[in-house]
Amino acid sequence: MSLIPEDIIARVLERIDIAELIGTYTPLKRAGKNFKGLCPFHHEKTPSFTVTPDKQIFHCFGCGVGGNAVSFVMKLERLEFPEAVRFLAEKAGIDVPVGDRDGSRDDTVREKIFAAHAIAMAYFHHNLVAGRGQAFDGAREYVKGRALNLDAIRQFQIGYASDTWDGLITHLREKGFDATIIEKSGLVVPRADNKGYYDRFRGRVMFPIFDYRGRPVAFGARAMKNDDKVKYINSPETPIYTKGRHLYGFNWSKEAAGREHRVIIVEGYLDFIRPFLAGIENVAASQGTALTVDQIRLIRRYTHHVTMLFDMDTAGQSAALRSLDVLLEEEMDVRVAALADGEDPDSFIRIYGADDFRRRVAQAKSLFDFKLERLSAAFDVHTPEGRGMICREMLITLEKIRNEIVKNDYLKQLATRLNVSEDVVLRERQNILRKQPAMPGRIQEEAVKPAISAVFSSDEEWLLRFVMADVEWLKKTRERLAPEELPGVAAQEVLRTAYCLFDQGREAGPAALIEQFTDEALRQKLTAMASSAPESSDAATAIKAFDGGLKTIKDRARKVRRQALRGVIRKAEQLQDHEALRRAQEEFNKLLKG
Repeated sequence: MSLIPEDIIARVLERIDIAELIGTYTPLKRAGKNFKGLCPFHHEKTPSFTVTPDKQIFHCFGCGVGGNAVSFVMKLERLEFPEAVRFLAEKAGIDVPVGDRDGSRDDTVREKIFAAHAIAMAYFHHNLVAGRGQAFDGAREYVKGRALNLDAIRQFQIGYASDTWDGLITHLREKGFDATIIEKSGLVVPRADNKGYYDRFRGRVMFPIFDYRGRPVAFGARAMKNDDKVKYINSPETPIYTKGRHLYGFNWSKEAAGREHRVIIVEGYLDFIRPFLAGIENVAASQGTALTVDQIRLIRRYTHHVTMLFDMDTAGQSAALRSLDVLLEEEMDVRVAALADGEDPDSFIRIYGADDFRRRVAQAKSLFDFKLERLSAAFDVHTPEGRGMICREMLITLEKIRNEIVKNDYLKQLATRLNVSEDVVLRERQNILRKQPAMPGRIQEEAVKPAISAVFSSDEEWLLRFVMADVEWLKKTRERLAPEELPGVAAQEVLRTAYCLFDQGREAGPAALIEQFTDEALRQKLTAMASSAPESSDAATAIKAFDGGLKTIKDRARKVRRQALRGVIRKAEQLQDHEALRRAQEEFNKLLKG
């Protein structure tokens, strides 16, 4: 990374008010000439974190961390030194020149890769706007069919990758980029014979992904045919792009998020573009996955308030649920808005308009109500076993809340909603705390999963062998199956853990997955599963077996849920609970159609 002149760094440190900066991350109270608060770098109940404004430093007497504004941002936001300086300079209104170490050396590899992405973005954009030929016309028709006009195409720099093997690589070479930079950019793929490269993206509509400063760092490539097996191809990780660190559209919406004191998180590219064009500017897209810690901390620079708006299909519900606990751990205020099955922000606004969309967002539920509602749909609240599972899952989430007053209020609500005494809920909470489980939704470095019974059905063993065999099977499973659809608690926990590893961009292979559990019997069982690869003679046979097996699992899950709903319907009829009866009948009829 290029060196930043010392005078620029000095000006940044001089202009930044360190107490004001740190106060946006953790509440501070004046203590004489200093400020004190809870340390943002470790959990504590008694404040030991001190900020000294006249020296522009901070120090924690609990964990020993300390430094200046730059080191604070580096540690909390996980930035390199130049990135932290530029981040603070932006806040202070100071321009940081892009230079090199001796004034004459070529740009760094990262800067060249940034440049290659900018060239690629312009190349793809020109193809879509001005390319001649049937393929280019087809791309424009596709984009037109998604109700994107020329102004939108230009604003978001949407493009088209021609269906050729070397269109982009030839263009980059003509622009003076050497093979090393082109390969490191992730825009090309080495040939099987190691004799050259070919374009990674071909015959697809291109959505540039920008970092929060507005620099193109990656691409999402959308297939134009609905029957294409792979809808999106995304850039791999490169020196300038790490999966899970960026939010699509946040470079445009970050100021609005700060101004509105809230950001709306949606899933995909068009889910961001449509609301933004309709004047709803405080929106960003997670790109189809649960929010990561890095993404949440990026949001937290501008606001502590998040509304999750995910599609309410199985994958959407799972992504929303997995994000909730991580958001709580990062002390974010979170609400969840739901769209009906088959709706997404893009289609919703096109059909119903922006005002109805705003009303739907305004009706967002608290995380407590949202998760309790989803768990009540998964488990029978009228049985002791169902209430026990709901209580356990809710307590795991509520334990993330640091404000004891808020937590206590929710514990009382939980007892009331489950129709049990508050003492029972508190005793169950103590049981969970004694076991010290690693909370679903975020895998802790210092904690591992609690012991659970290593009992799996044949269907569950079959599925987990696929999941552990290859990350592509894991991705396919995550897109189509929620952990709660598996009948066994052990299988649910293993699948949930695999999803968490994947969503956080961590290694999700058998070794990493097995390491998350302490129970030796479970570890041995998973090892045995992982050692037995899915039976298939070729890729087509494997895909067919996987699709058929997954359908069987989902069909059985629906059957089990229908049986549970019959009991709910009978109970609601006996109690003359018309609202509960209506909800149960609607869900039952929906499952019949599904």
